[in-house]
Amino acid sequence: MFRSTDNGDTWTGQNGGFTARDVNSVVINPIGHIFAGAAGGVFRSMNDADQWSDVSSGLLPPGENVWAVATGGIASEGFAHAGTAGGGVFRKRSIHCRGAGYFETEASPDASPAASRVC
Repeated sequence: MFRSTDNGDTWTGQNGGFTARDVNSVVINPIGHIFAGAAGGVFRSMNDADQWSDVSSGLLPPGENVWAVATGGIASEGFAHAGTAGGGVFRKRSIHCRGAGYFETEASPDASPAASRVC
């Protein structure tokens, strides 16, 4: 992962805890946490990309290739969605809280418990 503090004129590596090679999606939530969807899962930084944590708990199978990440919600009720390369779409609740939450399958409004993936 690389970071620029001068509008892209220069870049520096920010890889503390970031173990993935291929990054497919990056998003910043309303309180400044950065999420990266990558080959190997979802990673989060809560300090301007200085350090990264793997927050992929619950993605099936482990190490899933995440193509897209989206965040939403406010304060402690935030969430993240992760679109994977074959496992479906997953939702993580309470992503604004330190260490809280885990990914779970996201159910469509009319899905039965046995059919809990969006796609």
